Amino acid sequence: MSLKSIQIQTFNIAHVKTKVKFNENIEMDFVPIDAHNGSRAVKYGNRVDYFIENVKGDFEILKLEHIDVVNTLVLYSNDSKTFYTNLPLTDRTFELHIRRL
Repeated sequence: MSLKSIQIQTFNIAHVKTKVKFNENIEMDFVPIDAHNGSRAVKYGNRVDYFIENVKGDFEILKLEHIDVVNTLVLYSNDSKTFYTNLPLTDRTFELHIRRL
């Protein structure tokens, strides 16, 4: 594995869908969803997870760290395309690590 193939992007997200773009060939949308029922109708204070959609590019997600909580690693399910944070919805800063394939 070449270290050059690993890329890291830091981004902020709140209550709306957020595009995370590494370059013109690699991007995705993070969508806050209710952690209890998967609904996209979320309000500040609700516990949320993040669904990934509109994926563009050939890459593997390695990890997502929650920067605001001392670099806490967030669990990810490749099958459901969901990051499980179960955190109250508020402004958050994450760091996404991927490997280009």
